[in-house]
Amino acid sequence: MKSAQEGTNIRTATIYPAPINMELLDTITDKNVSAGMTALYEQYGITPDRVANVVAFAIEVIHFSKA
Repeated sequence: MKSAQEGTNIRTATIYPAPINMELLDTITDKNVSAGMTALYEQYGITPDRVANVVAFAIEVIHFSKA
């Protein structure tokens, strides 16, 4: 928004993904923390492919909105 006001025509997109299911959970050694994080990831976690799809979609939307 700020760049548009400055006349630079730089477009940005901010993506805030949920917890991403990956190897991070395997590195937690504290059993209580591991159990809590596992429960969180089971409820809200998404795959890295989903994040990649969202990024690709954002790029496509920005690209086509220039036309």
